[in-house]
Amino acid sequence: MKSAGGLKPQDVLVLLKIVASKNRDWRLVDLAQELGLSLSEVSTSLQRSKRARLIDSSKKKINWPALAEFVLHGLKYVCPAEPGPICRGVPTAHSVPLKDPALHQLLALVDALRVGRARERQIAGEELKRRFHAA
Repeated sequence: MKSAGGLKPQDVLVLLKIVASKNRDWRLVDLAQELGLSLSEVSTSLQRSKRARLIDSSKKKINWPALAEFVLHGLKYVCPAEPGPICRGVPTAHSVPLKDPALHQLLALVDALRVGRARERQIAGEELKRRFHAA
């Protein structure tokens, strides 16, 4: 069996950006520009998400139950948190800037699931479920 490669942290970023867009029609070029990624990175990311069944075959509709299950229960294993010194990346948790509030709020909630204490993880999980259900 040939391995197709697993999900990468940027795949979660791309999916959460789509969630944050609240069903607004989006284009690859918009995602790339707004996330600071290349078109090929976004395209490859969506392809990996399609293989993981987190989006449909058209790569336009999120599979909400699968995404919720992955973020709530699987993300901490695929992208384990390793708190450490400040480094390059997308600021989340207490470092959230307000350039794209909806996306950064989702990222902060995901980080709370990955690095938070039990109560913080519970609250973040409930809030993510609420936001996914609303979308």
